[in-house]
Amino acid sequence: FADMVTVVLSLLAALALCVSGHSVSAFGRSLPAAELSALRLSGGPRADTYGELTDEGFRTLYSSELQQGDTFVDLGSGRGQLVQQAISEFNVERAVGIELSPTRHNEAVAALNAAGTSLANRAMLLCADAGGESAAEALQAATVVWVANLCFDVQLQRKLASRIEAAQSVRFVAVLKPFPEVPAGFELVEPAVLARCSWTHKMTHPCMPLTPGHPCSRYRRLL
Repeated sequence: FADMVTVVLSLLAALALCVSGHSVSAFGRSLPAAELSALRLSGGPRADTYGELTDEGFRTLYSSELQQGDTFVDLGSGRGQLVQQAISEFNVERAVGIELSPTRHNEAVAALNAAGTSLANRAMLLCADAGGESAAEALQAATVVWVANLCFDVQLQRKLASRIEAAQSVRFVAVLKPFPEVPAGFELVEPAVLARCSWTHKMTHPCMPLTPGHPCSRYRRLL
């Protein structure tokens, strides 16, 4: 029962994020109206909402999945912190971040450049649509994927699931919200895993209590 209460509280906190003022901010930095419109056009009316998986949350989801030689792709990579963590902590061969907002993309590029060439040489940051051709091309070389899809609409989620199905090298995917259908060739790994996110790591709405993590779904390719 306690676990069920935790999951419910986590989902309520996520719902609060999707209807809160975070839709107009990248952690304190306002996005231009044109960027907000582009985000909504790509992923639906709430796709401009921003939140992050924390480094602890990333570790929870991927510590037993990422390995040397992997290519990690982050669809909706924001400020690029997971791209850096995949390389610095898990020693993946390559990490790619796809972010539609130029403001967030530029922050990610600046942070990557500051991290040094040894890390930057193994990373690629693209200012592009997660549902676009650049992302589809990146997925063709991916082995492990993260999708920050909490506020994406059904149309974009189905497109991403279809692209992942077609990327035969992808073996593991984690998402903030389950895809409408399990991608063909994959199985849903039960149960969902509670992973720390920005809206669970600290209280982001006066009516929402602190929660230990957001329930993330995982998919593994069938052998």
